[in-house]
Amino acid sequence: DSHKINLILNKLTQNQLPIQQLALLTKIRQILAIGDTCKTDYKAVMAETNIMQTISTVFSLRDDVGGADANGNSYHRLMKLEAGWIITNLGFGDSQVHEEIFNDKYGVINHINLILSSTDVMMIE
Repeated sequence: DSHKINLILNKLTQNQLPIQQLALLTKIRQILAIGDTCKTDYKAVMAETNIMQTISTVFSLRDDVGGADANGNSYHRLMKLEAGWIITNLGFGDSQVHEEIFNDKYGVINHINLILSSTDVMMIE
């Protein structure tokens, strides 16, 4: 899983369009989903990829740039939803994985607090 995720993360940083970045994040989320054909080694994913740095970067994106889908949903906003879902999938790891997720250097707590304090129902749910 770590190797597949690294390949996707490398593509993510290659000047992809926001719609392509969204698709790549979705693929990462699917790889990390419980019930995948092989048991995910969450510790290895955290140790061997820069997934948390990528999630932190995604959470920092502005919603008012980057385009929108046919329903008017900002691609950056949808990417944040995927990033949050990735975190919940990583949450199936052990306490070491949890410590890394909530390491202050990624600012996940601050990003989640911003989302929860907003009036954006789709993001809060």
